[in-house]
Amino acid sequence: MHTSSAGRLGLRAGTALALAGAIVVAPVALQAAFAAWAVADTIPVGFNPFGVAVDAGTSTVYVAAGTPAAVSVIDAGVVTATIPLPSGATGVAVDPVTHTVYVTGDNRVSVIDGATDAVTGTIDLGSPADQVAVDPGTRALYVTSPDSGTVTLVDGATESVMGSVTVGTSVKGVAVDTVSHAAYVTDSDNATVTVLDGTTVVGTIPVGAFPYGVAVDSTSHTVYVTNAGDNTVSVIDGTAAAVTATIAVGTAPYRVAVDPSNRTVFVTNINGNTVSVIDGAANTVTATVPVPNAPYGVAVDPGTHRAYVGSTDGSTVTVLADLPAITSGPPSSGVVGGAYRFALTASGLSDPVFRIIGGSLPTGLILDSATGVIAGTPSAAGTSSVVISVANADGIGGNPAATATYSIVIAPAAAPAQPGPAAPAAPAKPHLAPTGVDLGGAAAAAALILAGAALFLLRRPRHRLP
Repeated sequence: MHTSSAGRLGLRAGTALALAGAIVVAPVALQAAFAAWAVADTIPVGFNPFGVAVDAGTSTVYVAAGTPAAVSVIDAGVVTATIPLPSGATGVAVDPVTHTVYVTGDNRVSVIDGATDAVTGTIDLGSPADQVAVDPGTRALYVTSPDSGTVTLVDGATESVMGSVTVGTSVKGVAVDTVSHAAYVTDSDNATVTVLDGTTVVGTIPVGAFPYGVAVDSTSHTVYVTNAGDNTVSVIDGTAAAVTATIAVGTAPYRVAVDPSNRTVFVTNINGNTVSVIDGAANTVTATVPVPNAPYGVAVDPGTHRAYVGSTDGSTVTVLADLPAITSGPPSSGVVGGAYRFALTASGLSDPVFRIIGGSLPTGLILDSATGVIAGTPSAAGTSSVVISVANADGIGGNPAATATYSIVIAPAAAPAQPGPAAPAAPAKPHLAPTGVDLGGAAAAAALILAGAALFLLRRPRHRLP
């Protein structure tokens, strides 16, 4: 049953505030790299879902589909409402302060009250409307008209047109820095990004070939531009108004979204049927996730860190998540009676809790569920198999648990040292004759007798002959 949007807004907003105050990162070694990005869910919507936007205040997702023209409202992974539109639906943006949704189509912008899921107004532009971006601080809307190369400025508070400005010959994307209030518009024909302050052009930045989508990290004032002509993303320092890096991505990158809370960037590669995930701090691609049916629009929920991708050749929204994974290597072995310590590590979780769900640890060892450290003094030798599970505390973030099986070997204590055998007596020295030849005992005695006899003869008195 579809709950009222007003109730949903109050519940989701309250939950978001409670979670923001409750999340404390446990002192466990977490990997910074996003190596576990994968498809977490697929949600059926209308055909040709071009535009995707997320209300950061409620985590509600809005998908603009062209056939039939409608907006699908997704809450907690389920379509809770479908809002019909007169005709056409391409771009969508949400004001997270007022929870107002703006959808472009034909020559107009449809205004939807996010609390009631009802169309409350229509703004006639007088020219084709493609993409839209909203500045919640000023309530200004920037709406692109590709054929005329113009951007129309709309006052969201009064729902009236304030003016327009020509920025090129083929404008494709628009995004706003909600802190500096600068708007960035891509011009595919001229390979540039135009910087606007209202309807005033304040700068033009050369980028790659055929720039298409654009997104802004308002925290760092970093601008990301997809270049469909050379399969790259240009990284712009918004303060310096200059390109600082160029990142190779998939084939024909079209749209882009950024999560400012962890500086993760998502790029839809429409011809490659993939999404490139970029670490915005390092400007490197950390994952390439296959998605179906020509991915186009993309938006990210900064609360759950999940990305929502519309497939223009289908009727689905693909949900990407940094799925949890236990990243520890093989555990070290131990010895009976010796201190043991092994630290489990995990990725993809903000508040991980480790649990034993199968097998057992060696006797004498325990698992600290908050830190993931296995420690103690083993008391018995042998090999123990244990199954470890890790998930966010209380299911924060909506990701499933990850598991891993470990075998821990405990060796017997070393045997005490035993006294060795007595050293053998030194052999008797041989009896040597003056010549150095070993004569043996009897020969030595005989030699002594002969020597004595000779001495006697030499000392006997001599008698003269007469």
